[in-house]
Amino acid sequence: MLRFSICDSNKENLETLYTMLFDALTANKTPFLITKYDNYKEALNHCDNHVVYDIIFIAVDGEDSEGMKLARYIRTYDSHCKIVITSAVKDYAYASYGIRAFNYILQPYNAQEVKALADELCHIFQKIDARYITLNSKFGYYRIKHKDIVYVESLKRQVFFHCKDGSVISINDKLDNIEKQLDDRRFLRCHKSYLVSMNYINKLENRHFTLISNITIPIPKESLNNIKKQYADYIEN
Repeated sequence: MLRFSICDSNKENLETLYTMLFDALTANKTPFLITKYDNYKEALNHCDNHVVYDIIFIAVDGEDSEGMKLARYIRTYDSHCKIVITSAVKDYAYASYGIRAFNYILQPYNAQEVKALADELCHIFQKIDARYITLNSKFGYYRIKHKDIVYVESLKRQVFFHCKDGSVISINDKLDNIEKQLDDRRFLRCHKSYLVSMNYINKLENRHFTLISNITIPIPKESLNNIKKQYADYIEN
């Protein structure tokens, strides 16, 4: 799921861009979430908690504007986020270079231009397989690529993300919620307590999957035939 954010103190412009972006992403059939901020202070407060987005549209009206300050602050902790600067004044485009903005669009917004930009962004993220899930743990916010998740385990009201580099990140949540957030066919719910990435399954035998590093994940007897079919469909397609 791609996480978008729009920051603009002008509520009319904010809602216009939100509607255009929502329509463009829906037409693109890309899973997405859009967060709106009409208050830069609120956006900065979220930044202090290192809330992570994939793409952020920020309205600016000068090099020293609140919007540009927000963009510069984001760059202090996130070098990967795509920042798109929006403004009614073309002369401010040069300011976007300092924060390595991905693009710059003028107000008033044009629906075709917004759609073209949204399509380009979706294509880039799909091409590099950069789908993320953002996690809020007691240690802060984490953004994990789907392709880096080996399996997800639920235990005693906590969910543990086991990653291919050996790291484990835990959060307080339900596995049902995580499955919905991931919304990715590579992940198979093979057990009430496990969600596995089928890209890391080495073999299926008896009633368990063997993943990389010889990790074994159980499969309930009553679900075995259905799980086998889902796995076969995935590897064949």
